[in-house]
Amino acid sequence: MRAATRTTGQAQHRRHDRLAKPRQCSSSRAAAARRSLADRAVAALAAADEWSEGIAAAVELLWRESDAARVEWWISADDDSPLRLEAAAGRGGGPRVTYSLGRAGAVVVHGAPAVPVGAAACALAPIVRRRRAEERLLGKVVELARRNEALEDFAALVAHELKAPLLEVLHGGDPAAAAGRALELVESILAVARAGAEGAETPVAECLGAVLHELGPVAAAVECSAEDESPLPPGALSIVLSNLVRNACAAGARRIGVGTACTGGSWTLTVDDDGVGLGGDEYASGSGVGLGLCRRLVERFGGRLELEPRRGGGTRARLLVAGGVS
Repeated sequence: MRAATRTTGQAQHRRHDRLAKPRQCSSSRAAAARRSLADRAVAALAAADEWSEGIAAAVELLWRESDAARVEWWISADDDSPLRLEAAAGRGGGPRVTYSLGRAGAVVVHGAPAVPVGAAACALAPIVRRRRAEERLLGKVVELARRNEALEDFAALVAHELKAPLLEVLHGGDPAAAAGRALELVESILAVARAGAEGAETPVAECLGAVLHELGPVAAAVECSAEDESPLPPGALSIVLSNLVRNACAAGARRIGVGTACTGGSWTLTVDDDGVGLGGDEYASGSGVGLGLCRRLVERFGGRLELEPRRGGGTRARLLVAGGVS
């Protein structure tokens, strides 16, 4: 009797093992699928050269491999900004689950994915944080290098421009007048440095009017046909216009024309005068920060400043900015 009971118990135990094994195998396969999805998503993010390309590739893979209706990655531009959509794949629909990832943002999954996305999102989070930190650091390094380059250029140009008033004092000139010109130059340099922080588009006619008011009476008649806005900020445009008008007046111009045009994806400002032209030294002798510094200033905003002789006499100054006004 006891032998029969043992036999029956052993048979029930074997039957329980047979029922448990499929459940264990199914659980193992699901865990393996989650690990595989996480590994592939991490590889997609790590292999990309640009962080934005990597996160887009990882989101695309999560959506495709998990069979979710839609996958979104939300992240903030910095720690104090609200979350914004960085990358998405698929179309929304069905229930929605949000995985909060701290400084790495949040992953939103729509629908009922066959493979859970949470584990893969958690595996991606530390890489996202590191890549974003590296990108910010690189941006700071590039900006610092750009500022150092600009400072070196400005220092050389300021030294060159300050020579004239200082030499005048050394050779017995009027110290007060020379000091006044030097102070004017310093003020212009400070305005150039501040111009980089501004970003608003500027009505050209309005800016020219302010420049002429600041210059006071000029010998030439200034006409403006520009009705649009400049992509340069107000400070930068004012400095360039002031220098070009001063130089034209120094060259003996009686008429100065200011106009703009948008052609071929570029915005162009032209300043025409009927002075002595580029062959005479008078054109470059106008007071202010000088043409060299104006060129460097324009380059900081993606433009260039060109001078060319006008047919019939005089000079045409052209300021070109790629992309124009949006």
